[in-house]
Amino acid sequence: MKLWIGAELEADVGDQFRNARKSVVDTINSYIDSRNYDLGVENWDCIAIVRDDDCFPEKFVLNKKSGDMDFRIRIDYLKFKHGDSYEQKRLIFQMLEKSLLVLGGKNHNDGVSVLLRDIKSIWLSIAK
Repeated sequence: MKLWIGAELEADVGDQFRNARKSVVDTINSYIDSRNYDLGVENWDCIAIVRDDDCFPEKFVLNKKSGDMDFRIRIDYLKFKHGDSYEQKRLIFQMLEKSLLVLGGKNHNDGVSVLLRDIKSIWLSIAK
């Protein structure tokens, strides 16, 4: 399994987001790549919405037949813009946690709760 994070961004947070996203994705993928969570999807895909408008609504779609998911989740623009590197990563982890909580409601197996536990553990290990 691989995590992929895309974004709908305000231009002024683009560089900050790319740096925080890369750190989070690299850290998580190095941990989950060799594990099987039996989620019925090959990739864990999320699109962060970090904008100062409502152009892009949140969206939560899981197609079990095709194994596709489309999760678009809002991150508070001002908190992200004015946050330090730690805060920006924390906001991305919160987005990922939200995606897993939604996924858990659509996919009833233990894999989601195991992945959620692992993500919380990863965050605690890098937040120290």
